[in-house]
Amino acid sequence: MGLSGGAGGEDKRAELGVAMIFKKRKSEEKSRFWVVIVVVFSAFILAFFAYKSGMNKAELTFAKSKPQISATSLKEALNEISELATIEYNYTSMGQFENSNDFYGVKMPFSTKKFVVSFDGVIKAGVDLDRTYVEMREKEIIVTMPKAEILSHEIYENSLQVYDEKNGLFNSLTITDFNEFYIEQKSAMEKRAIEKGMLEKAHERAEDSIKNIFGYLSEDGYTLRIRQR
Repeated sequence: MGLSGGAGGEDKRAELGVAMIFKKRKSEEKSRFWVVIVVVFSAFILAFFAYKSGMNKAELTFAKSKPQISATSLKEALNEISELATIEYNYTSMGQFENSNDFYGVKMPFSTKKFVVSFDGVIKAGVDLDRTYVEMREKEIIVTMPKAEILSHEIYENSLQVYDEKNGLFNSLTITDFNEFYIEQKSAMEKRAIEKGMLEKAHERAEDSIKNIFGYLSEDGYTLRIRQR
């Protein structure tokens, strides 16, 4: 009987010890669980504030980088598109030069000198945006442009072809003859280009270029008015 009672007591103590160990493990697991929860929550909080801080910095950077709208900055923008606001008129032409010596109004025989030349050229027309004025009146932008004009005229030297070149008796061709001929031909070609509406097209091109480059300003409530002086 005494042995039985001792064995039963040992069994109870063993069971109690196992229960205590199990309870301790459960308590440790519960503690680790809450530690993980706290760590995860803390990480989330830190990430959230880091994100907000990054957004604020990005907004500040964007605000600093956003160009300030002023008459000066808009004028500088116009100067950068000067080349885009031009149009070209490419052509091929042929002209004839002829000259004779006269004696009291009578053409001297065998004195005629002449040549025929063909050549290619390009005429550029546009508005000189360097002479454009930009004004700002609250939310209105006023651009005042000069009239369109011929900006340049070039004859391609490698395209020159001379035909039927002839010197007269005591009346030879000279460099001056060729230079005067080219000046006359340039003037004639510019007149032809203007008659075909080149300056009107150049004005339209300049207006379109200005509207395109300033178009984004309408999003900020600005209106654009273009006029010609």
